[in-house]
Amino acid sequence: MSQREKSVSGASVWAPVDPGDEPPPIPSWSRDTFDRSPGAQERSDAEISLARSLIEKQYHPVMLFGTAASGKSSMLASLFHYLQNDPRSEAICMLGEWILPVETKEGADVAELVSRFFHHAVMNFNTGKAVPRTRSEVPFFIPIVLRSKHGKPDIRLAFLESAGENYKIQQESVEYFPRLKNQILDVYRNFPSALSILVVAPYTLKDAYTDQEIEQADDPLFQEVDQSLYGALQSYQQNRRWLDIDNYMFVLTKWDVYAGGLANPEFSNPPNGLVEKIIQERYRLSWNFYRTMPKSGNSNSMQYSSGLITGESVIAIPENLKPFISKFPRALWNWLYINASGGISLYGTTVEAQKNNSFISLVKKILS
Repeated sequence: MSQREKSVSGASVWAPVDPGDEPPPIPSWSRDTFDRSPGAQERSDAEISLARSLIEKQYHPVMLFGTAASGKSSMLASLFHYLQNDPRSEAICMLGEWILPVETKEGADVAELVSRFFHHAVMNFNTGKAVPRTRSEVPFFIPIVLRSKHGKPDIRLAFLESAGENYKIQQESVEYFPRLKNQILDVYRNFPSALSILVVAPYTLKDAYTDQEIEQADDPLFQEVDQSLYGALQSYQQNRRWLDIDNYMFVLTKWDVYAGGLANPEFSNPPNGLVEKIIQERYRLSWNFYRTMPKSGNSNSMQYSSGLITGESVIAIPENLKPFISKFPRALWNWLYINASGGISLYGTTVEAQKNNSFISLVKKILS
C-alpha cells in the first residue's frame, strides 16, 4: 500500500490509498472517526484531541520504542544536530506549530518539555554535552518542520519522546508488561494515517568510553530490554487500528562501540546480515515478533551511532571523520521523509519506495 498527496481546501494532506485506486476521502472529524471500543463514546474531546490535532496540523508521527540506556534520546538529538551543523545535510529543521493549544495546562506543560529538549538538550549536545536521561512521566511529541534546501515539499514530523521506564517490564505486577500511556494509546487507535515506528535497541548497555575495558553487558540485562521491547510491540499490534499502512525500522544503536572506531570499514559498511545477526542474538523475542508483524512488508533494520558519548560528554570527532558519523542521521532522515511525503526522497529523485519494497535498499545505499 502506498501513499499519495491530496489537496483539500488548498492544504496538502497525506492519506493511505491502494495503488491504482482513487484516494479515499479525508476522514471527517466526527466521533465515528475515532475508537468505537466500549466507553469510547463517553470520552471528551480533550481526551482525543492529540490524534485529531496531529492530523489537522498535518504531522507525521514518529513513534520511538526504547528502554533506559537504549540511546533513544541521544539518537533524536543527533538527528537535529546533523541538520543544524552539517552543511552537506541539504535540509534544515525548526520547531513547528504546537500540536496542543498552549492555552491549556497540558499544552503548556508539553510546550515546556519540547522547548527544553529542542533548545537546551540539543544545543548542549552541539557543544559536547550528552543528553540527560528523559525523566518525564508523560510522553510528548516534538513538532518539527523539515525543509529541503532544494525546493522539495516541507514535511511535518512529530517525534515521540518518553522515558524508557514507560516500557520497562514490571516483574512484580500481574500484567508483567506496563500499560500504554493514554497519549500513545490515543494515537494508535485514533490516527488513521501512516506512522513511522522506530524500535531502538543498543549494541551495549554500558558506558562505552571510559578508562575501563569495555565488556559485553550481562545477558540478564539484554533479556530485560528484549522482553520490554517485545511487550511494547505486542501492545502496538493489539491496539493499532491501521497496521497495514505503517512503516517500520529496527535500529541498533551505539554501533561505534561494536566497530571500535569510526575509521573501521564495518562502522558504516558492515557485511550483509551482520546487523540483523547481532539483533537476533541480543533481542531474540522482540526481533522475531517484529519480523512477523502482519502486513509489515520488509523487516527493515539499520545500525546507528549518535556519536562518541561517555557519561555526560560527547567526544569531539575529527573533521575528517565527521562524514562517517553523518551517514546515519542522513539515512534516517531520508527514510522518514519518504514515509511522510509518500515516496519522495530527500536526497534523490522520487522513489516508489513502498511499492518496490526499496526502503531498506535505499537506506543501505546511503550508508555505503
